[in-house]
Amino acid sequence: MVYLEKPNTAIEFKSGESAKHKTRFTAAEMQGWRINMEDAQISDLAFKEDKALFAVFDGHGGREVARYSEKHYPGLLSKEDGFGKGEFKEAMRRSFLKVDESLNAGGLTEVAEMKKANPPAKSPIMKILSESIQNKD
Repeated sequence: MVYLEKPNTAIEFKSGESAKHKTRFTAAEMQGWRINMEDAQISDLAFKEDKALFAVFDGHGGREVARYSEKHYPGLLSKEDGFGKGEFKEAMRRSFLKVDESLNAGGLTEVAEMKKANPPAKSPIMKILSESIQNKD
């Protein structure tokens, strides 16, 4: 079971603006029914020269994979040849595939370290079962 008894409705906001580009944004995130916040996002008005980057990484692969993507995706996107040529759609497609490649080429170790450093919360039933097993003679 990966759900809370009631949703965590606390909302965290992040906002920013660029007078130079006449742009403003507000991003909001809410944990909801899940035991842990599993998503990550990028809101970067100064990504590259006059380009902004906004992205949401859904935590279906685990919250650590979403956080890994948040950390590494900007660098992977900016290194794509197509990005420098203005071929943004293709550069984004290839850079998303490169996130998967980087996970398989050692990134999973980083993901495991993130999980070890900040273990996910357990569902209430898993806590009861863990305690029951630990207290068993």
